[in-house]
Formats: sequence, structure tokens, C-alpha cells
Amino acid sequence: MDTLVTFSNTLKRLRKERGLRQQDVANDLVMTRERLSSYENNNSSPDPHAVAQFAKYYDVSSDFLLGLTDERRRYTSTDTADYLHRSLLDILSGLTESQQDEIVKNLMRYARFLKNDVKDFT
Repeated sequence: MDTLVTFSNTLKRLRKERGLRQQDVANDLVMTRERLSSYENNNSSPDPHAVAQFAKYYDVSSDFLLGLTDERRRYTSTDTADYLHRSLLDILSGLTESQQDEIVKNLMRYARFLKNDVKDFT
């Protein structure tokens, strides 16, 4: 199925699941009802900002809105932390304590480097 058709159908379904009228959603998101209707009826394509706005409003991921995943919820920092924790445990299993310490120390150093690198681009 076309991503934009999926987006339109999902957008309409989410609104109806919550018992909202188009005007309610349009008011909440500060857009015209006509604009929302054009998205829901696949008459216009949303820009990335609009997709993000709807994802936040309905508390779903952009990927869910676009039909790229069946997982509704957005990823949070807790999800990221859990993933990193599980991954790190897998990597460290079977290593000596000294090896584990060295890996963790290098990961922390690299994370600080990346954090500074990202700040330079914001």
C-alpha cells in the first residue's frame, strides 16, 4: 500500500478512535479543518513537520503513521536506555572484569566525543 494512503487512513482512524471531530484536531494543532481533511482524504501530502506534529499529537511514532511499522508508540529515552543496556550486557558477557572495565571506559569516552560533536551541529 502507498505510504501516503496509509498515512491518510491511519490519521483518520486515530482521530475516530479518540472520538474527535476534524475541527477538534484542527483547533488543537492550529490548522484549518480543510487542511486536515486534505491529509485524511489523501488530497495533499504532509511535510515532515506535519507528520511529526500528528505523531506527537496522537502519541505514536512517525513510522506508525506512515505504515512503516505496526508499533504505535514513540520511542523514548527509556527505550533507548533499555536497548543500550541489553546490548551492552550481551557484549560484555563472557569477558573478564578487566576487559569489561576497559570497554565501558572506552564507550564513555566515545559517548562524550559524540555528544560534543552533536552540539557543534545544533
